[in-house]
Amino acid sequence: MTTTTETPTPTRTRRPRTVLGLAIAFVLLVFVGGTINVTIQMTRSSLQQTSTITPQADRLTVNGADADVTLAPSPDGNVHVVTSVTYGGSRPALREESTAAGGVVLEPSCTDTDMVACEIGYHITVPAGLAVTVQVRRGSVYAGDLTGPVTVSQESGAVELHKLTGRLDLTTADGYIHGDRLRSRDVTARATGWGGISLDMVAPPKTLTTSSGNGSTTIVVPNNVPYRVGGTSGTGNRSVGVVQFPSADNTITADSGRGDVRVRGQEVRPGFSDDTDPYLPEVPIAPVEPVAPVPPG
Repeated sequence: MTTTTETPTPTRTRRPRTVLGLAIAFVLLVFVGGTINVTIQMTRSSLQQTSTITPQADRLTVNGADADVTLAPSPDGNVHVVTSVTYGGSRPALREESTAAGGVVLEPSCTDTDMVACEIGYHITVPAGLAVTVQVRRGSVYAGDLTGPVTVSQESGAVELHKLTGRLDLTTADGYIHGDRLRSRDVTARATGWGGISLDMVAPPKTLTTSSGNGSTTIVVPNNVPYRVGGTSGTGNRSVGVVQFPSADNTITADSGRGDVRVRGQEVRPGFSDDTDPYLPEVPIAPVEPVAPVPPG
């Protein structure tokens, strides 16, 4: 009986060729990526300009699709503007004018390219009592130490307010509104989408109105006066910790959809400075029920 054993022929491996192909692809990817990066850098430009504008009316308006805006008091009666822009393609148009009819108007015209987004930043100092309106689509807005009315409308980004005393009218969709050490007597704040609202008042507001869709709302007010608190909530939680009285002169109206609402009172520290917490430690306050009138005997 003859037994025949067949030895299998070794299969030729193709791994070296595969590795070589991957190496070539990697080199091409790095080369193409580097070329794109160089192209982007070559098409990216930036500029900064400084302007001094004499207001012919007591108001300032900033209209910009996408812009970051910072507002602070001016050292004189003029409006001082520092504009910083990063862009691709043609140089953007930066409209700056002052008229008796419209006051000071800042309106940039800047278009994104396929590879470079247009980014605009304004640092503006204004006479403290000037009425200010900022309308942007995306971007952060900061205003501090102003005494005039401030109106802000934006879709997304942070709205930061510090030590303001004038009337406030604030609207955001998915951004966040935060105010601290506010002394404004008339405040309206709206967050129509997923944005939230947080307002710390160190002086009792005469009228404070907020509305939110899905974001939370927190309101802190001095507890040295009673308030008339109203508003409705959908599915969100609601907590009110201030002294309430139906005929109070100071009113708080807080409406919400899905977001939580918290209204609380705290005692303001007498003579607080900028370097100290304006509030004394929080003490829970039980709501005070109004006393029913005694019928005539």
